[in-house]
Amino acid sequence: MPVGVIFRVLIAIGICAAVAVAVRAETAPSDENGRYLLRKAEDGWFRVDQKTGQASLCREGNVGFTCELVPDDRDALLDEITRLAEENAMLRAQVAKGGMPQLPGKADTPDAKKDDGIKLPSREDLDKVMETFRAMAERFMAMVKDLEKQFSEESKQ
Repeated sequence: MPVGVIFRVLIAIGICAAVAVAVRAETAPSDENGRYLLRKAEDGWFRVDQKTGQASLCREGNVGFTCELVPDDRDALLDEITRLAEENAMLRAQVAKGGMPQLPGKADTPDAKKDDGIKLPSREDLDKVMETFRAMAERFMAMVKDLEKQFSEESKQ
């Protein structure tokens, strides 16, 4: 999930929590047994349906009061949790089968790595290279020993 979406969801949850705290901090509702709980808000009235839990912001307009539902981020969060749980189950099943997991939407992207035709060396090729380097090192060390002998003989004379 993109960071921006998570950030917006967290901000919306924070706003809802702040509104809920403000509503709770107000005095008792005028009608304790009524269906709706009304609290004075900065730009109107905050109305909570006590049966369904839906919240609305009511404002006075040209024709009277109109109420707009406050978006419920809980549904969006539950949908995202469900989607992630399904994706998790799919990935676990693929791993259990021994297959490489294929994440949705990743294989078709233009940035997906394609086979560029490079062939990696075989074990035998690596062994040949290592043997060549070993032989070169032995020849180099033999040359160094010969030079040491030559310099030591010249220094004795």
